[in-house]
Amino acid sequence: MSKKKNVSEMTEEEKEEWVKKIDKKILCDYLVPIVVSLITTLTLLSFFYGTH
Repeated sequence: MSKKKNVSEMTEEEKEEWVKKIDKKILCDYLVPIVVSLITTLTLLSFFYGTH
């Protein structure tokens, strides 16, 4: 079992990997749902306004 390290105890390479992992998590957890919601909303609005 690996022990969690403080950022101050990490090597530069470990810090870079840690930041990449966090960046990927932010992208998947926050940006993708926002973009999908935006596209869905705009599509529905254009459909409703286009039918009148």
